[in-house]
Amino acid sequence: MVDGFKRRLMTYNVTVALLTGVGCCIGALVVLVKKINSHREMKEKIERARNRRDESLQQAEEVVLQYKQSHPTTDAAFIMSLSLSELTKQLKEGSLSPEDVLYSYIEKTLAVNKKLNCCTEILLESLDQLKTVGSNKEGLLYGVPVSSSGGEGALIGGGGSLLGIGSDLGGSIRIPASFCGICGFKPTSGRLRWVLFSRFHAKLLHSDEFSFYLC
Repeated sequence: MVDGFKRRLMTYNVTVALLTGVGCCIGALVVLVKKINSHREMKEKIERARNRRDESLQQAEEVVLQYKQSHPTTDAAFIMSLSLSELTKQLKEGSLSPEDVLYSYIEKTLAVNKKLNCCTEILLESLDQLKTVGSNKEGLLYGVPVSSSGGEGALIGGGGSLLGIGSDLGGSIRIPASFCGICGFKPTSGRLRWVLFSRFHAKLLHSDEFSFYLC
């Protein structure tokens, strides 16, 4: 009777050990499959983002070339030499057009990106905004190209933008700015009032969550 009990107990232990081993193997296999799928999905996302970036850069190069050919008198070098205050003054006076300024800065952005690979995408929607920008000539930054996020510290440091806006929840503006020779400014809560200006920032537009890159 005792021997029979011992045999049954041994059989039970062996069965439990086998089931546990099988369960561990299945669990490890599931984790491996999920990891492989996750890695594949990540590669696909990266590839889509890279294709989207390359497409936007190519389109930007094409529109800049077309604009330069149709506006050969645009002095991009002069525009790029102006400070933010000087640029806004000439834009409001009408000495410079928002079109000349935007295309000049897109051209500079493309040149900086070739050296530093700092652009994740050029938002060509800004070209459509030129059609309505004249209705807000009294705006503080009328006609000034403003960038946001994605390698912006390097872009502004390289002269491809004068001013940028983005979130700084963990220092993502101030830290890159300190490495690029520019100023990153994080205002205290309630210091600035924001207006929804883009669907990209609709969820983040709180005065205590936004900072500036300054030239």
